[in-house]
Amino acid sequence: MGLIRNIVKLSIIVLVGLLAMGFLGYGPFEETLDKWLHPSQESLMERAQKIRNFDPKTLDPEFELEKVGGILDDHNTLVAKHLPTGQKMFVAESKDLITKQDLMNANSEKLGALFGEVKSLGVAPDGIEVTKTGLMNVRGDEIPFVEFSGKSTGLAPVPISGMITEKDGQILASTNEQGKWSHFPDDGFFGNTGRPARSSSGLPCVCD
Repeated sequence: MGLIRNIVKLSIIVLVGLLAMGFLGYGPFEETLDKWLHPSQESLMERAQKIRNFDPKTLDPEFELEKVGGILDDHNTLVAKHLPTGQKMFVAESKDLITKQDLMNANSEKLGALFGEVKSLGVAPDGIEVTKTGLMNVRGDEIPFVEFSGKSTGLAPVPISGMITEKDGQILASTNEQGKWSHFPDDGFFGNTGRPARSSSGLPCVCD
C-alpha cells in the first residue's frame, strides 16, 4: 500500500512538472528544479523547524543539513552530516515502528523492519545485528539505545555501524562506515549529556 501511494505521489509531481514546463518554458522550470534538488541551508533550516524537538538555531557549525522531508518520505525525516567525520545523523517520526522496550530487548527483527520502512536511514534490513545496548542521556532524560552493525544500501553495499534510540515519538539515529562511528557527534547533534550509563539484555555497554 505504501509503495502504491508513493508511486501516485511521484506521478502527480511529474505531471505537474510537465504542465509547468508547457506554460512557463524550460528556464523557470530548471531554476525551480535546481532549488528543489539542491536546497540552500537556509531553506532546509526553515523546514527543519517543523520537526518537533529539533531547533536548527542551536545546530553546531560542524553539522550540515542534507535533507528535510521528501516526496516519498512519510516519516517527516531530517538527515544531517557531521562534516569532520562524515557521520550521518537522522531524525524521523517513529509512528510506533520501534519502542523503548524493543531497544531494551535488543530486538534486531524490529530494527530490520524499521530500516526497511524508513529508507532514509540508509541501512539494509537484512544485515542488522545489535552489538551493544545501554542508556544514554538525551536532553535530560535517560533513554535506552542500541548500537548495531549492518550494510549500507546501494549498488555497492559497504559495512556500516551506528546507534539508534527513540524519544518523544521520534527515531534518533546515526550511522558511519564501520570502524568510524562514534558517540561524540551524537552529543553535538542530539543534545546528549554524559556517556551511556549501563547495559541491558546481557549485551556489552558503551561506557566510554
